[in-house]
Amino acid sequence: VILDFTKAQAKKGFPPSHKVLEDRANAILQLRKGPAFKVGESWVSRFLDTHNEEISVYWSRSLGRSR
Repeated sequence: VILDFTKAQAKKGFPPSHKVLEDRANAILQLRKGPAFKVGESWVSRFLDTHNEEISVYWSRSLGRSR
């Protein structure tokens, strides 16, 4: 679910930040398991490592520097 969300957001031109990925994962986990559950500290890094063939981290520059 999160992989599909990430791809859809990136296609729209708004790739999610690490915080957005963590918040989305926490929301899904809490809906399934209860409000006391949260993903671990390095969950986002492991998620990105696991799916590195489909998604990757991209650092953008400001528009002014690009011109």
